[in-house]
Amino acid sequence: MTYELLSKQETADLLKISSVSLDRIRRRGEFIQPTMIGRTIKFRSDRVKEWLDSK
Repeated sequence: MTYELLSKQETADLLKISSVSLDRIRRRGEFIQPTMIGRTIKFRSDRVKEWLDSK
């Protein structure tokens, strides 16, 4: 399965929320864990879509 790594802003845009809201739901454990590349937060597009489908 192929996927792309989305930035925090790209993920927030896809979810139609602000990046601050994305940080909140992530910290509360209500969202998928990010992939860290160095100090950069990335989200796998396939996992984001799975999470959206489950809501």
